[in-house]
Amino acid sequence: MTLLRMNVLITGGGGFIGQALATSLVAENKASSITLTDVVEPYAPGPSKGTVQRIKADLTLQDACDSLLTKDLTHVFVLHGIMSGAAEANLELGIRVNVDATRQVFDTLRRVNPGVKVIFASTTAVYGPPPNPGFLLTEANAPQPGSSYGAQSNEPSPSFHLLLILTVVTI
Repeated sequence: MTLLRMNVLITGGGGFIGQALATSLVAENKASSITLTDVVEPYAPGPSKGTVQRIKADLTLQDACDSLLTKDLTHVFVLHGIMSGAAEANLELGIRVNVDATRQVFDTLRRVNPGVKVIFASTTAVYGPPPNPGFLLTEANAPQPGSSYGAQSNEPSPSFHLLLILTVVTI
């Protein structure tokens, strides 16, 4: 397979999805450069042959965003976050990471690298608990978070998604 000229950054690169994505990109030779970042130094997947850089960084700090979110990136996978129970147990940390850091990442990319492809993962927690077993969730359902985690995950999304589509995301 031909090596693409993708320069990828994965926030939350030490997490389950970040590691699975990096492993897939490496195994399929999909990117010329992959940077994994997390609050702890992420592991490099399998035999990465030097294409994977691992960086410990706190995205709640603007300096960290400025050093990671550069104009040479072609794809940014925004996968970082404080999940469910941890966000409920520490409301301030959940807001700082799930809302403030995510917005800071988007704002920095908009300023430094408009047009970069941004893949933003969220959670069904923004919709709250299903009203009944077998409930089918679609994009037509309105967000109704039933927890602080769901509300935090919804915060960068509703009106912010339109702004991103217009200025940052080119998917």
